Amino acid sequence: MRIVEASKPTIKFTPDFDTVNRALKGIEQRLIGGNIDSVSFSGTNAYLEGDRILLIKGDDSHAHWSNSAVEVDLKKILSNKDEHS
Repeated sequence: MRIVEASKPTIKFTPDFDTVNRALKGIEQRLIGGNIDSVSFSGTNAYLEGDRILLIKGDDSHAHWSNSAVEVDLKKILSNKDEHS
């Protein structure tokens, strides 16, 4: 038997959008369907779909979108809860 390393995942970058709703319309997602123009978000929302994580922030502050802020969010999602007990 021979073990073959799986190919690395493809990273896709999307253009900037001026609103969360336009971003959700511009990407493939199954979180919200139909007319999403009146949908609003608050806080940090994590949506796990297949092999990806969508982070949706209800706050437009750039501080919430810094690399370190996103890293904190991802660590909360991916951490082993037993480590924090």
